[in-house]
Order: sequence, then C-alpha cells, then structure tokens
Amino acid sequence: MLSTGYSGWRSLVILRQYSGVVLYLLTGAIVAVIGLSLNDIPVYEGLVNAARDLHAGEDVFARDNGWYKYSPAFATMMTPFLWLPTSLGATIWILLNFGISGLALHIALPEQRRLPTMVLALFGIVLVTSTDQANLLIGGLMLLGMTLYLRNQDRWAAAAIVLGTSIKIFPAVAGIWALKSLTPVKALSALAVLTATAVLSPLLVTSPTNAFAQYEAWLTMTGTDYSWRKAWSLSRMMMEFGLELPAIIVEMTIVAIAVLPILVRSQFFSQRQRLIAIASVLIMVTLANHKSEEQTYVIAAMGAGLWYAAGPRRRWRLALVLVAMISLAPFYPAPGGIPADLYEMLTVGRPFFPTRLLPFVLLAAIMQLELWRLEVTVPLEDVDRNSRERVV
Repeated sequence: MLSTGYSGWRSLVILRQYSGVVLYLLTGAIVAVIGLSLNDIPVYEGLVNAARDLHAGEDVFARDNGWYKYSPAFATMMTPFLWLPTSLGATIWILLNFGISGLALHIALPEQRRLPTMVLALFGIVLVTSTDQANLLIGGLMLLGMTLYLRNQDRWAAAAIVLGTSIKIFPAVAGIWALKSLTPVKALSALAVLTATAVLSPLLVTSPTNAFAQYEAWLTMTGTDYSWRKAWSLSRMMMEFGLELPAIIVEMTIVAIAVLPILVRSQFFSQRQRLIAIASVLIMVTLANHKSEEQTYVIAAMGAGLWYAAGPRRRWRLALVLVAMISLAPFYPAPGGIPADLYEMLTVGRPFFPTRLLPFVLLAAIMQLELWRLEVTVPLEDVDRNSRERVV
C-alpha cells in the first residue's frame, strides 16, 4: 500500500517536472484530431508515399509534380510509417513533431523560466503551424543538437543535427557548435560518421543504382530551385522593398552573421548569451531560407521564446516577441477577396506583406548586438535583479 502511494506521488512529481512537454504533447494530440477530422494531412501522406516509392525502386521526386523535396535519407527514415494505418501513423508523426520540440525546449531552458517560456513559444507555434509539417521536428532537433553540444554530449548532438539535416539542409548550420566543443576533433568525427550513415541509409531499402539516382535527382533539384522564393523569406521581403539580390547571397550573408559571434567570441559568452546565440541561429536560418513559408516560423517562435527567457523580464521585450509572433498570424484575408469561411481564413488566407517580417528582423538585429557585448557571467535567475550591472 505504501509502495503504491509512493509510486503515485513520484509519478505526479515527474509529471509536474515535465509539464511543459506534456502540454506540447496535448497540443499535438489536438492538432492531430483536427487534421484527421478535416482530412488535412497532405504532408504526412506525401512523406509516406515517398518512402513507398523508394522501397519500390521508383523516383521519389516524380509523384505529385515533384512535391517531395526532401532527401532520400529522410524517405528511408519514414519507412516505419509504411506499416501503420494512416490515422495512427499521422497521429504518431504529429506527436513526434510537438514532443521533440517540447523536449528540446525543456532541456535548453533553465528550470525557473522553463514553463512560462514554453507557453510563450507554444503561442507563436500555434499561430503559424500546420497539422503535419516537419518544421517543428526540424527546429526541435536543431535546438536539441546545439544544447547538447554546450553540455559536451557530442555524439547525441551530432545525431540530432544529422537527423534534422536529413529532412532539410539548413539545420546543418547548427553543427557550427561542434567547432566549439571541448573535443572538436571527436565532435566533427561524430558528425562525419553519422552523416555518412544517413547518406547510405537508402541502401537498406533499395539498390545502390536507385539510391544513386535518387541522390542525383535530389541534388539537381536542390541546386536549381533558388529562383523560387517562397513568400516568407527575407529575400522576398527585400525584393518587395525594391532590393533584389540572388537568394543564395542573402542566405549566406545571414548565416555568416549568425555564426560569426559563435566562432569569434563564444568563449566569452555569459550564460544568457549562449542561450541568445542558440535563439539567434533558429531565427536567422528561418529568415534566410529562401523556401521559408509561414509554417517555417514555428522554428523562429522557439527562438523568440528562448531570447525572452535569456534576458530580464521587461515589458518591451515581451511586447516585441508577441508582435513578431502575431504579425505572422493568419488573421488577414487573401488578396482578391475575403475567405469563404473561418477554416479558409485560418489555413489559406495567409498573404505576404513585407512588413510582416520586420519584427523578427528587428529581433534578430537586437540579438546580434547583445552577442557582441562583453557581459559579466550572471546566472539567469539573477538577470532581473542585476540587469543594470551586467554590461562591463
């Protein structure tokens, strides 16, 4: 009897400790129910079809007019979902996205600021998320990898980043933290070995000839799609304001700005600056990606939450984060007419206006200024009390 009571008490303690992760999983469950009830899981179905085509030796990029734009390695990783009913598989997939992002935030955040920050980030996530896209999983894996590098868990960090990069290329930027590891040679070796393993993984389900053909098609597609600028990239914003530059130049410049303070002065970072540097990478790669769409900004929402957690609780900081999140919300009718109903407004009526990205651009600029300042190392729990004494 006593043992049963102790087990129940311990379960409650664990549940309370991981309440933020539980909140993310519950949100994922609600999203899954909505998506399945509306039959709105096109991304999940497309990913499973790609895995099926890879197993059958067919071109994974030929179906649905070339909808699939992820790597052959990611198609291999979707193999377990081939054996699941659509409703169960889609539910697990959506829960995986929300669960990994929630767990990554849980690990990255200091305990005293964990739950409020996770709620704030979830607010931004819910505003722009779709039912079944992989962006939450990508952001969670990037955050997890960068956090684990700071904790000298190089192999697990490399695994997270390689998994993220297998989905889309831009999570590779997070691997910059491998250079700042206490054992950079081992960290880079782990990255190289796991990358090679991921690249070769299609050989588990298809022939070498087909695997090579899939990679050849993927690289060709990746190298030629820079003329396609999704409406939510910084390249598109600049173009709308009359400044048109090659998308790859914009991307490389923004990535360089994000990683430079990490390379040059991360050894001088205070505790809060390390968190800001991670947040900066999440936001900057989202802005830089020429194929970003509104759903991609779930990654930026996580970064915005981290930035707020890393500083003193000031109203202007919270206001900036909220404005950045809300400015991307789908509360605006599409050009050419008002959406027919609430569902259309919340899912389709998402036009791009260049000013909608400006709050996140301002937030990214503030982060860079904060990363280049010399700060006294102050525990995050003391940031509010010592906010006027931090800068030296």
